[in-house]
Amino acid sequence: MAEIAAARCGRKLLVDVTSSGMTHSWKHQTLASFPAPVARLLTSLMVFAHAILPHVYQVLDANGARQHYLDLNFGELEFVENRLVVRIFGPDGLALQQAWDLDVLGVDGACAPFQGELPAWRHGLSVALWVASLLFVALGPVVVALWVAARVLFWGIARL
Repeated sequence: MAEIAAARCGRKLLVDVTSSGMTHSWKHQTLASFPAPVARLLTSLMVFAHAILPHVYQVLDANGARQHYLDLNFGELEFVENRLVVRIFGPDGLALQQAWDLDVLGVDGACAPFQGELPAWRHGLSVALWVASLLFVALGPVVVALWVAARVLFWGIARL
């Protein structure tokens, strides 16, 4: 996956750019790694996680969308005059881009999440939703199997 994240450190901004996945990614998990249904499920869980978990360090684009990308990618840092331009490219071209003046980058005091601290209830709700989705995925097949077994057992007993 790729993401552009940052922390506010006093009056400065500390930038973190992650780009990994030129040969594999969440969106393109190979059948050699996982059976197709499992690969699709894992990809869906990662997309869901990015939708609900509080990624307070991820930078937002001009439209307010978080700067993360789950497809094959590579990154580029370009220093142009007094600016840093960060770009993440995917199979279809430019996927993410951010730019900052160099004089705003650095550390000038204690660091805090780029998007600010979340209230404890919001963080707890996000984590609870994520855990519930994992439990549903993990226990869902077991519950269905038990239900089917109970129906077969009941049907078998009713026929006696």
